Amino acid sequence: MRNVLGAIKKLLFPKENLIGLEINDTALRLVSLSDGNLSLKKISVVLEPGVIEGGVIKNQPKFLDSLKQLHNQFVSPKDKAPVILITPSFNIYSKVFSVPPLVGENLEQAVELNLRSISPIEFESAYADWQQVGSEEKEGKIEVLGAFAPKTAVDSYIRSLEAANFLPIAVEFSALAITRAIKEYATDLDLNSPKVAINLASDGIDFLVIKNGNLYFNYFVPWKLVSEEGTNERVISLKDFQEILSREIKKVVTFYGGHWGGKLDQLILVTQALEQEISDFIKTNFNLPVINL
Repeated sequence: MRNVLGAIKKLLFPKENLIGLEINDTALRLVSLSDGNLSLKKISVVLEPGVIEGGVIKNQPKFLDSLKQLHNQFVSPKDKAPVILITPSFNIYSKVFSVPPLVGENLEQAVELNLRSISPIEFESAYADWQQVGSEEKEGKIEVLGAFAPKTAVDSYIRSLEAANFLPIAVEFSALAITRAIKEYATDLDLNSPKVAINLASDGIDFLVIKNGNLYFNYFVPWKLVSEEGTNERVISLKDFQEILSREIKKVVTFYGGHWGGKLDQLILVTQALEQEISDFIKTNFNLPVINL
């Protein structure tokens, strides 16, 4: 009887693998968690230079070929693969703002008015969403994180994913996903005080300020700022890398001191390579403890 009930439960409540698909200028990366997060599968496909530039698809046929290659490494060609899409950071603008302590429909209306006023692009041409940050009112107001992305950029990814037999069920950006991962898995961190995280990715550097387990600030610096104008070169010298990292960390440290007061006491580092070398560089130049996530 237990086996029969188990089979019925599986039919009524089928388990879907949790799949994340990240897209940036240099690669496609897919991560799947299944069997109660006990089984981890990772696949990546490198994109040719010029296929995606600045978060915008420039060569649709080659991009679609790369998506199909990724899909077929994960499941059979005819199977639909539901994914959460992590869109390139180039396409995202986010900001925390405050609204009066309202509830229900009144709160939603107040938030939408603010979203319209702070949108960096024409509001009707943007996808916009929000979530409350912090569980309590601050000085009689509710703090809200708003995020925006151009519809044209997101829609082009959605169409390509569907053509490659992926099924996009949600779209978000890397800073939000990383914040959630830190809140969920970094059990040795005290998230009651604001924290600064640095995500060193293949397309640039993401700086995050996390407070009470929520994303409060996101600042993206693309590597193309240190590349020669008009080239597709993907190699950055160690000297240029260290210069841009040092310059941008100084900016974020200054921003942190101005908005949250006091001195930054540590940095959370997320990187795909050179973890020890980068940690040592930060410790030497800024005298800051580094936590490698």
